[in-house]
Amino acid sequence: MRERLELQGEKVCGGIGAGKLFFIDRKYSKIPHIDLKAEEIPNEISRFQSAVTASERELENILSQKNIGSETASILEAHKMMLTDPTLSDMVGNMIKESRINAEWAVLGVFDKLISVLDQNTTDYYVKAKIADWEVIRDKLVSELTGGTHSVLNRLPDEDFIVCAKNLTVDELHVLSKNPNVKGIVLESPGGVSHLTMVLRSLEIPAVMGVPDLIHLLDYGDMLIVNGFKGRVVLRPAVDEINNALRKADEFKSYFARFLEDISTPSISRDNRRLRVGGNIDQTGEVDFVKKYGGEFIGLFRTELMFSKDGEIPSEDTHYDVYYQVLHQALPLRAAIRIFDFGEDKSGAIVTKGFMGMRGIRLCKGRPDVFIPQIRALIRAAKLGNLDILLPFVSTTHEVDDFRNLLYKTAEDMGLSENLKSIRIGAMIEVPASVFIIEKIADEVDFFSIGTNDLIQYLMAVERKDQFSSDYFSYYHPAVIRVINQIVTVAKAKNKPVNICGEMASDPYLPLLFLAMGIDALSMNPASIPIIKKIIKCGYLREGEEILSLMMAAKDREEVIELLKRCMVDKYPNIFKKEWNY
Repeated sequence: MRERLELQGEKVCGGIGAGKLFFIDRKYSKIPHIDLKAEEIPNEISRFQSAVTASERELENILSQKNIGSETASILEAHKMMLTDPTLSDMVGNMIKESRINAEWAVLGVFDKLISVLDQNTTDYYVKAKIADWEVIRDKLVSELTGGTHSVLNRLPDEDFIVCAKNLTVDELHVLSKNPNVKGIVLESPGGVSHLTMVLRSLEIPAVMGVPDLIHLLDYGDMLIVNGFKGRVVLRPAVDEINNALRKADEFKSYFARFLEDISTPSISRDNRRLRVGGNIDQTGEVDFVKKYGGEFIGLFRTELMFSKDGEIPSEDTHYDVYYQVLHQALPLRAAIRIFDFGEDKSGAIVTKGFMGMRGIRLCKGRPDVFIPQIRALIRAAKLGNLDILLPFVSTTHEVDDFRNLLYKTAEDMGLSENLKSIRIGAMIEVPASVFIIEKIADEVDFFSIGTNDLIQYLMAVERKDQFSSDYFSYYHPAVIRVINQIVTVAKAKNKPVNICGEMASDPYLPLLFLAMGIDALSMNPASIPIIKKIIKCGYLREGEEILSLMMAAKDREEVIELLKRCMVDKYPNIFKKEWNY
């Protein structure tokens, strides 16, 4: 038996699961390449058509079932249309005839051509998603022709297992989700903004994607632990480690279920103080998750993920389609769409590496080719009446003025000034310089959103991803608490609402502190919404005021953490677990 191994991937769906490896293999190199005789060609084309019909029937069967979810249904409908496209059938049929090869290899050949053409000609966000869809259809047809995955899914283990594969199709996920023994899913393919990611999150099975070289590291009979909270996978763990993971998995299920009981009611404290809770999203399908978990608004939609690493600029219509979907699905809730914010990890070819200060609103003037299509699309989508626009990396009043002037001038040129009647423009406070002119910026915006992740990074001179300095990245540092309190105090004097956006917003120790500061709203990953709302509903303003007073007097991070444990864990033992650590 090989040694224990810890792998890191992308966290897709939270939760903890443990079980035996169940490997779904799609090694097309194992498919025989058969040269056909002339008289065998009609039968091979018929075999391909039968695979199309069977695949279509399977999709229709899933679509006819109840409670598959609107997002899954829309994806499967799209796959059905692609699958039954006559052009596709003609292409495969012609390849079988002309090359005299078996249907499996004809399917692989046709799809390789389709995908390579798309991949070479564009790096557009939605074309990349289209490529992923074509890959799903390809895999489905090959599986149907070979009896591969279908036969495997008909023989699922009768013990707890973790599914590992290079990739999966949406309908395969649907089949797997019906099996109570599936305790986790680990995929080698990257997550990002794919349809697969959205469906995985909706299934609420612990899931990790983007695990490098996963397939080559697995051994038959391996045990695995999947930690969807951290994007971590443990291969071949010790028995004690497995037992501990199973205990935590059971704890989490019962723990989280309590917070789903009254998620539809507003987050109001016992002494009638309101602190709204909303969600941050990366793609349109996640709006449903925000609503499902009781979110009261969309606090952040990250638009830079529409770019690929090659940096091709999305068209105005591509922007519009996305923004319209987000705003329409969010109704009647408001949704804040952030203009592009390209950090070094997501800039692609837009920003030269190392230019840490050339981000967000600062790029707006220098790259009109990037921002004008986005601004025009936002103006068009604003007709729905629930749009907030977030400006990242604001450090001067001129940046806000210039953006507002550009926005309104563009709307006037488009003849769409009426669309902007209900929009709100907000500044993200992430640069320490903006903290010291907050009262001036307040005159130019409708609200503030404190981006705690970047603010802490620049305030503490630390890079979150740097293992040597990451210990200094802490929102429990007294300086961070004081800066946020200062921002809120000035903003309130100017009668401007303040939101907290970032990891800090989802920390269950802090909602009552934010309530005492006078913060209006918290925006976080959708799965964290229920517990934060529960804490607000259980608490009192006076408790938050006590915490704030103690934290403002604290000398270091350790003291802050200790007093939070004392104030929160001891008072709310049913919510906080002293050994709660995943």
